[in-house]
Amino acid sequence: MPAPTVPGGPSTAQTAQDAEAAFQQGLVAYQAGRLDVAVQHWNFSLTLDPNHPRSVQYLEQTRSEYEAWVQQHQYNAVELQKEVSATNKL
Repeated sequence: MPAPTVPGGPSTAQTAQDAEAAFQQGLVAYQAGRLDVAVQHWNFSLTLDPNHPRSVQYLEQTRSEYEAWVQQHQYNAVELQKEVSATNKL
C-alpha cells in the first residue's frame, strides 16, 4: 500500500526518488567507511519509504557491524574519560 500524499506535498514518485537518493547517499558513506552516516541515510530512506527494500537489506546486513562500531565508540569514550580524569588529578 503506497504512502498517502499530503495535498501540496511531494508526489509518491518524488518521495520514492528521495528515498532512493537517501539510500544512495548511505551507500557512498558506507563505501567511504562511514557506517554511522550510512545508517542515518538508510533510516531516513525508510522514513520516506518504509518498504525501501535495499535500505532494509543493508540495515539488516550491517546490523552486527554497526553494533560493534557503537560498542567500540562507547569503550573509547569511557577510556577517554578515564584519561581526562587522571590528567585532572595531576
